[in-house]
Amino acid sequence: MIIEEAYKNKKEDKIKTIYCRMDLSMHRELCEIRNLTGVSLSELLRSSARSLIKNAKEKGEVKVI
Repeated sequence: MIIEEAYKNKKEDKIKTIYCRMDLSMHRELCEIRNLTGVSLSELLRSSARSLIKNAKEKGEVKVI
């Protein structure tokens, strides 16, 4: 299992709050993952964004389902 450090440096401030619209089924699925793992919804979304950014930088492409 690979564990990645997901949190920012404590000295680094958050820049902006970004709101994400999603349908009810997507929200329910994310809540189910949250309940199973204990990871907050905001961290699940940040992790997904990090993954997209990493792929864009490394491969020069973004795949959105």
